[in-house]
Amino acid sequence: MKTPILSFLAIAAASLICSAQTPGEPAANGLTPTTATYFINSIGNTNASGIYTNGPTAQLNNDFKKIESIGIDITANGNVVVGWENDGNDLTDFEGVWTLFDASGNLITPQTEQSSLDPAMALLGTITNKWLSYFRADGTAVWPGTSWGPKVHANSFGNGFGMGAISYALSVEIPALAAWDDANLGDTPNVQLLNNNGTPAAGVLPGVSAAYTAASGDIRVGDWEYLANGNIMIVGESRQNADLVNIYGGASAGNHCVFRILTPSGVVVKSETLVSEFPTPSNMSKGAGVTSNGFALRFTTPDGVAVRLFDNNGNPTSTNLILATITGHPEAGFGGDGGGAGFHGNGKDAYVSVCSYATTNFWLTVLNADGTVRYSHIVADDLDLSATQDCDAAINSDGQVVVVMSAMYSFENLGQTVLGRRFTAAGVPVKNTFFLGEYDRPAPNPLNALAATSPRVAWRGDLVAASWDSSNDPAGDTGLGFPKTITRRLFSTQSPTISMTQTGSNVTLTWPIVGSAYTLESAPSLTGAVWTPVPGVVNNSVTLSSASGNKYFRLRL
Repeated sequence: MKTPILSFLAIAAASLICSAQTPGEPAANGLTPTTATYFINSIGNTNASGIYTNGPTAQLNNDFKKIESIGIDITANGNVVVGWENDGNDLTDFEGVWTLFDASGNLITPQTEQSSLDPAMALLGTITNKWLSYFRADGTAVWPGTSWGPKVHANSFGNGFGMGAISYALSVEIPALAAWDDANLGDTPNVQLLNNNGTPAAGVLPGVSAAYTAASGDIRVGDWEYLANGNIMIVGESRQNADLVNIYGGASAGNHCVFRILTPSGVVVKSETLVSEFPTPSNMSKGAGVTSNGFALRFTTPDGVAVRLFDNNGNPTSTNLILATITGHPEAGFGGDGGGAGFHGNGKDAYVSVCSYATTNFWLTVLNADGTVRYSHIVADDLDLSATQDCDAAINSDGQVVVVMSAMYSFENLGQTVLGRRFTAAGVPVKNTFFLGEYDRPAPNPLNALAATSPRVAWRGDLVAASWDSSNDPAGDTGLGFPKTITRRLFSTQSPTISMTQTGSNVTLTWPIVGSAYTLESAPSLTGAVWTPVPGVVNNSVTLSSASGNKYFRLRL
């Protein structure tokens, strides 16, 4: 019978595995690949009509590191959205774009014509490809160079996904936003909601009001999320520094974070509200998570990296929770504004935070919905990591976690690579740290040894989706080297299926080896009984007498 993955053990962080010195394969460590690594904007990929902005010309212009702001999420029907920035020129300036895959990894975004209403840009014609940004009210697609720094999110509570970005020329394409381009011409945060299939579901939602942009300075998109009550919460990281004094009563000017809540149709539910408990400087590049009863925001403060909780109406339900203080671990408070860290909610009752600390490892923290600490400990205690960089984590509705990270995994293997590790709901590693991709493996591995960085991850149901940038695209050698390419790979977390055969009075139970981390348990009934480990299991198989009455069996992490 097929059984759910259940985790009840509470094992101290001191018991974490400490054995392997080389990353393993994902399938042997609790995450089974269902696709190969797909190089989305590969020079060999004709899905985008041959449009590739990081090829030889970009290399000659030293644009090796122009893939930025990677994001990934999974919609209610299993589609996977990937967003990124890949700077180019004119109509091929992909400042903020997304594309869509189905749950099997097939690229399903249709070839879409994108145009500009700017007379100068219109002279260049149109672009047709599968990397999209915003849509106008008439359904036509806007060229991808009007907004940068994209952040994609799927609705944890129903259908739909969207992209938020930092807009600087979007009002030329969407006249309804003209009031936001005031005399200061500052950047502003905007979000567009989309259906599961990528068609527009609503107009563009501004993260702040037009009047709020009157002061000098930019307002970037700090992050955004769908709330459980159906509304949309958008965080603006404001560089209108004087507002901190003039509006919020701070002692001095500085960057600060504000949020606003709107309905999907654009009705304001909560006007601009300071994120921090205090009118002191703060920053956020990523850091919004949602649970069923509210949301949490992760941001910098003068006292350290903080998390603050709010209900679904935007009312604060906590003070600034300084991560290093509430966990008792200084390592938990690294990660700065969150641009290279991870912070998400599971849509139910928990938030996950992960960061790189001291360039030597990563630190994982899970908070309950009320802000109390569920656990906080090291991620990759099984490896000698160095040069640690970006990381992310996904937490499912059961509280299980997958962490992805970029680092060198030993002093003998000097290539930057992307790794992952899976944890039970109690924070116990399922097994060891593993490679995310099959091409991104440093020497002496016979495959390529160039850098792979900036991984992001999402988890919904049995599907885990990861994305990162890689210089190891097999089709990417242009004669000048391997340019960076954005990737996508899908994994399954489905528990193994138990098979049963009977011979005489004996029954043999077997199941596939998936990380060898599962324990076979039995109970006399499905409710009100104590599940106990089954003795005598060898190589994922055990033979039992069938004369002992009815029993139920399950596999548990």
